[in-house]
Amino acid sequence: ALLTLNYAQRRVFSPLIKARTLILDLSRSSNHWTDEMNMTTKGEFLSLFEAIDRLQRMLQQRDAFEFQLKNIANTDPLTGVSNRLALSEYLKIVESYPQKFTQTCLMIIDIDRFKQVNDQYGHIVGDHVIVSIAEQLKQNIRSSDLIVRYGGDEFLILLEQVQFVDARLLAEKIRMAISLEEIGLSGSDEKLHVSVSIGFAIGAASWIELLEQADRSLLRAKARGRNAVEG
Repeated sequence: ALLTLNYAQRRVFSPLIKARTLILDLSRSSNHWTDEMNMTTKGEFLSLFEAIDRLQRMLQQRDAFEFQLKNIANTDPLTGVSNRLALSEYLKIVESYPQKFTQTCLMIIDIDRFKQVNDQYGHIVGDHVIVSIAEQLKQNIRSSDLIVRYGGDEFLILLEQVQFVDARLLAEKIRMAISLEEIGLSGSDEKLHVSVSIGFAIGAASWIELLEQADRSLLRAKARGRNAVEG
């Protein structure tokens, strides 16, 4: 019996006590839990399971905080859509499966004569226009599709598993919705109308090739006089 108790103390209880101490030390590294520990009555015993629970909650808070930071870093602050950093993260994943580009549609949406809007009405109105267009894009695509603010007045949309005819219909729907929208001007009854040119491409061997194809389509749309779709 004495041998059993001695063995249990050395092989079972001592490691558990050490584990509890280590977990508590880790949990104390969080300021939140440090404050909570200071409120604990001196000499109060915390079981190993309580220590584990405390550490788990601390790690969950840390993971949630890291997720929020990453989400903020990947989001355009003006429009709430993804930014170029988010696009880079997406491409890192997709480039591991190059064949996915053969099933991907890329649309480039460029605001027509946006510089004139800024010059005539100011950058606050210009920002209002950009936000308005971003909202139209959100309303017209699937939740699985990716919208990226690629430049000051340029957006990308990445769609998977879409046919050419459906892509053109979607692009025309977006173009029409934006051209019909009336954007109010502060302190005036005047309504501002803007248009976009859209170029799209479906399927390529790589991201660069897909981007170049869509860009050439956009140039053709602009050559037609803008407010047009080409693919």
